[in-house]
Amino acid sequence: MIETEKAAAVKTKYRGLSWMERIGYGFGDMSYNIIFQFVNAYLLFYYTDVGGIKPAVIAALFLIVRVLDAIFDPIMGVILDKTNTRWGKARPYLLWVAFPFALFTFLCFTTPHFGETGNMVYAYITYILLGMSFSMQTIPVNSLTGRMTNSVEERTVLTTTRMILVYIGILLSISCATPLADLIGGKDQAFGFQMTALIYAAVSIALNL
Repeated sequence: MIETEKAAAVKTKYRGLSWMERIGYGFGDMSYNIIFQFVNAYLLFYYTDVGGIKPAVIAALFLIVRVLDAIFDPIMGVILDKTNTRWGKARPYLLWVAFPFALFTFLCFTTPHFGETGNMVYAYITYILLGMSFSMQTIPVNSLTGRMTNSVEERTVLTTTRMILVYIGILLSISCATPLADLIGGKDQAFGFQMTALIYAAVSIALNL
């Protein structure tokens, strides 16, 4: 009886994952990489050429956000380890942070017309919040590989599926952004990139959920 229970426990511990679970996990990683690559490729251009913010100001902003990320990431890891809910450790962040992450993406590509100083402050606030919400997405997603299965073979398949979907997301994110912005906004680049960010944000939420 005891041996049977042990065997059942081991079987559960090392169970294989369905393709629905593998693809679902890949979608979670794909969801924030679509945003991440879009922001990396176009936000500097948007801030300087569309928003009219001085490049030196934006360079300082990007540096500050990288430093804050280095501080916040381990803090988020500790918070994740201490999280215990009926939905598990990682899932609450995937559910709750998907919306603010998408919102801050949209706000980063929105020019409020507060004047030079106001626009600079707005850019700092929204981009810092985007960086924090990004960490609150990525760290829980990255922790799921070890939580979903203890099988080395299954982890390999899971990671491979995830990376294939991530690269598809990166390709679509980079290649579609400019055509979408031009199609929607025409000569109005501000509106074009704002609506493109909104589309990407909506896609990110859908993939995440």
